[in-house]
Amino acid sequence: MTDRELAAQAEAAFKATTITYPDWKRRVDQGKYPDVTVTKWWQGFDALSKIDQTPPVQFGEDLFEGFEWAEQEITGSIARPTTNQELQLALSSAADIVDGGGRTFTNPGQLVLPTHSGFRMLLNTKVSGARVYRQGGNWRLRDCDIGYGAPEDSVKAENAGKLDIDGCRIHHAPKQGILLYADDVVIRNSRVYDNGTIDLSNQHHGIYASKGNRLLTFSTAYYGSTAYQMQLYPQYHGIRGVCLTVYGGKTRGGIVVGSENTNPTSDVRLIGVVSTNAPWYGFDQWQQAFRISIEDCLGWQNTKGDVTASLQGSLVRFVHGDPKFKNAASGDFSLLAGSAAKGIIDPSLWKYVPPTDINGNPRVTADAGAWAA
Repeated sequence: MTDRELAAQAEAAFKATTITYPDWKRRVDQGKYPDVTVTKWWQGFDALSKIDQTPPVQFGEDLFEGFEWAEQEITGSIARPTTNQELQLALSSAADIVDGGGRTFTNPGQLVLPTHSGFRMLLNTKVSGARVYRQGGNWRLRDCDIGYGAPEDSVKAENAGKLDIDGCRIHHAPKQGILLYADDVVIRNSRVYDNGTIDLSNQHHGIYASKGNRLLTFSTAYYGSTAYQMQLYPQYHGIRGVCLTVYGGKTRGGIVVGSENTNPTSDVRLIGVVSTNAPWYGFDQWQQAFRISIEDCLGWQNTKGDVTASLQGSLVRFVHGDPKFKNAASGDFSLLAGSAAKGIIDPSLWKYVPPTDINGNPRVTADAGAWAA
């Protein structure tokens, strides 16, 4: 039984008592052990006594290793657009923060995040029917909803600079949810879902990390997009994915690494990733890929198999088991009691485990997936 379960058992026992602690202590001193309320107090203290009293684990000490730039906060001047035209002007201005105030901007035309000095942020903005194009420079997208991207993708990043996508929903793009031809990208605490249309060439993905170096994604859910939920292909290097939930798909689903080109995708490390219910493999490889590591991950009900044959040598402590999602059909991938994803990440990797989950809830145990148990 875990410490969390023991604490819950103790709390339930204490709540079931009908007398105060002093009265309980007096009855114990008098030897009145058969009393049911006394028994409940004993059950509570017994549960508490079994809890490990060592200091709590500090998750995520090295989570941003190699991506320390993403930990800096962005402050400065703020633009608050209320119309499509004002939004376009604000993005091309010198404002440090463009705050949409939770408004929905429908069909504003392609939103270009231009090259600039410093670090800028698009905040709390809903965009429907347009692509957000990071042309260059350092940008953060925080608490944004970007859907129905036009003409092809909801978010596209090219050229030099850094991109941090934090707490966003990226969905219903005609092709890719996120398309990367860029270095230094962080995607965290976000949902990337229902992107792509049925295409026999299987080219419409949740995220398409095509060419670049250094991608960190954690506490994020990739689900419901047509082909692969995550295509790490053909020339992306230095990828770390931690505590991700990957679910479903229409023609492929799951995660694919590989390339038929020279300089193929390499140095991919997946830790605590749950990949389930794909019509293909949960973890797939296409031709070449180098230095792939799949650690403390879980697969379940993937039609072709949880892991393709060529990746079997990349597995470390892999689990085949039911994660017991609360309601996957509605996008609720939180873990129910008895989930095979609970607590499966080895202590040696806790330094990479995010201290909070996709909803900002603290992680008490080292669970695989974007949701803490």
